Amino acid sequence: MTRPVRGLLVSALTLIAVAPVLAQSSPIQILFVGNSFTFGKYAPVRNYMGGYDSGPGGVSSAHVHDLQCLTAATCSAAGSVALSVPSTNPNVVNNPLYPTLTSQLNYLNTTGPKFTEPGPFGGIPGVFLKFTQEAGLNYDVSIDTIASATLNGTWKNSTNLPVISAATWDHVVLQEQSFTPLPTTIVVNGATVTTRGNPANFNTGVQAIVNSIHTNDAAAGRPDAAVTLYQTQPLASYSFLSTNLAMPIFGSSAGLSGGNNNQPYVGDPNPVARMANDLHNAYLTAAANANALGHSRVDVTLAGDSWITAINDDVTIGLNKCRWCPV
Repeated sequence: MTRPVRGLLVSALTLIAVAPVLAQSSPIQILFVGNSFTFGKYAPVRNYMGGYDSGPGGVSSAHVHDLQCLTAATCSAAGSVALSVPSTNPNVVNNPLYPTLTSQLNYLNTTGPKFTEPGPFGGIPGVFLKFTQEAGLNYDVSIDTIASATLNGTWKNSTNLPVISAATWDHVVLQEQSFTPLPTTIVVNGATVTTRGNPANFNTGVQAIVNSIHTNDAAAGRPDAAVTLYQTQPLASYSFLSTNLAMPIFGSSAGLSGGNNNQPYVGDPNPVARMANDLHNAYLTAAANANALGHSRVDVTLAGDSWITAINDDVTIGLNKCRWCPV
């Protein structure tokens, strides 16, 4: 087994350990909430183990239930849904060529890979489901994800509101947008740099979801669902300059210097590890703040830390060594 697969296995088993269960007649209902970091932008990861039925009580527990994609006829592209969700603040994108979320999506629709990500989604929940099946555990896995969305933005979307907080789930996994948990500013080589982070937004989203789950579970006379925050990995595009002048999305280009919020960690001695540490601290802080509400225990799966472990172990994929990893 390769180290990346082993790291993912450790992360998945951590989730299982939060709510251990033996195979039984009634499956454990688990919901994954997030964005494209959850489902994976490209096939085959995006659709791995994904299915079209409506989740708990649906046709089959053999695949992931994509709650944004109940049937083949109604399954929509994530790109069109993302436009309706307050996922990013265009004012802080700060790219002179593509300053708004809409202009970035238009770029993706006209240049390079199309921003069409049709479901049904599987991704990380699909891998998790496969592990539970191989382990002889009885889980019913659902996914509710929108590309680019923050937890707070997803929460405010009227379609997602009743789904996430329904008194249905035994376990809810929450994964934030990649940059939102970061500090609003960081210091690199003595200079203060503004990031695209909004930790207050992250904490608001987590606490709103945890509070509503508690309210609905209490009203239904059932225990609070367990909640796990799933830490994402750091981004190379936030840490290193690109030589592609035409690449404005999610990071840097040669047309922009380091030290701005599209590549805030550029120039740090170990930028990827620095970003991972900031994400690590943000997720632990969000969990502590949510636990202070006095509801169900909120835990953290530090999957992003496993990413750094893989880099430090000099992981290779096939014959190609990681080309951007720090020396």
